[in-house]
Amino acid sequence: MYMSHYRIILPIALSLLACTSVNAVENTTPPRIQKATVIRVVDGDTFVVKIDRTTETVRLIGIDTPELHHPTKTVECFGKEASQNISTLLLNKEVTLMDESLGTNRDKYGRLLRYAYLQEKPFTPVTFINAAMIKNGYAYAYTRFDFRYKEQFKQYAQNAKDHDRGLWSKNTCKGKR
Repeated sequence: MYMSHYRIILPIALSLLACTSVNAVENTTPPRIQKATVIRVVDGDTFVVKIDRTTETVRLIGIDTPELHHPTKTVECFGKEASQNISTLLLNKEVTLMDESLGTNRDKYGRLLRYAYLQEKPFTPVTFINAAMIKNGYAYAYTRFDFRYKEQFKQYAQNAKDHDRGLWSKNTCKGKR
């Protein structure tokens, strides 16, 4: 069991080091990493997990997907697709959650703010879910607050826009909500 944790955490740690600038590493404390099982998807950037015996709602850091369930807004363009994509990726799967040392632990609604990583099988690549949602055009980069991947996420969004992926496509939303 001890070795299986290394097989999962080591690739995540290495990918974090590859994506993080030297200045960001110097100015932060080590992140807290937790294992969780996704038990329900709320929308493209929010899901419910089971951590040990506790149920928590998680909001992905640095991304914003089109609204699907909002008390004062209608369903936005590509909201259903973003929600379906994250459901396909994560529902009933074990993920690794990592907190952000540059910001707060929870948002104003009490949701855990986290990065999510998925490794489907041992010895396979780890998917950085927050980044994948932006790169594939399912999410906008949400840059209102500081976080360690802010500049990368802005680049991923620009690349998705430049290549007409997902919500940026002229056949879907053209980047508009």
